[in-house]
Amino acid sequence: MGLDATRDPGLVRRIGAATAEELAATGIRWNFAPVVAVPQDVRWGRTYESYGEEPGLVGELGRAYVQGTQSLPEDVRPILGQTLYVLATPKHFLGDGVRPSDVDPVHPRALPA
Repeated sequence: MGLDATRDPGLVRRIGAATAEELAATGIRWNFAPVVAVPQDVRWGRTYESYGEEPGLVGELGRAYVQGTQSLPEDVRPILGQTLYVLATPKHFLGDGVRPSDVDPVHPRALPA
């Protein structure tokens, strides 16, 4: 998506909120996003789904997206006990985007096989 290039958690939070509003309008209350993988190799083929290759940035932007998705908008009147607007599902976060053949001892972020 290229959102990592913005380095703007506020923007990502607003995108999460907009996505939640669109989902809620269709009656869907569960979003299978964000992808919080930390890809190390563009050959992986799904690097576009991530927020980049820096773990700290991926975490910060992933958190912002979840907050935007799950926070109740000001104009929404919650039903009794409701604390979430749309459920976010962070996914693909443990070892995804790294293949054993790509592990490099110079880059300690990569998980060994």
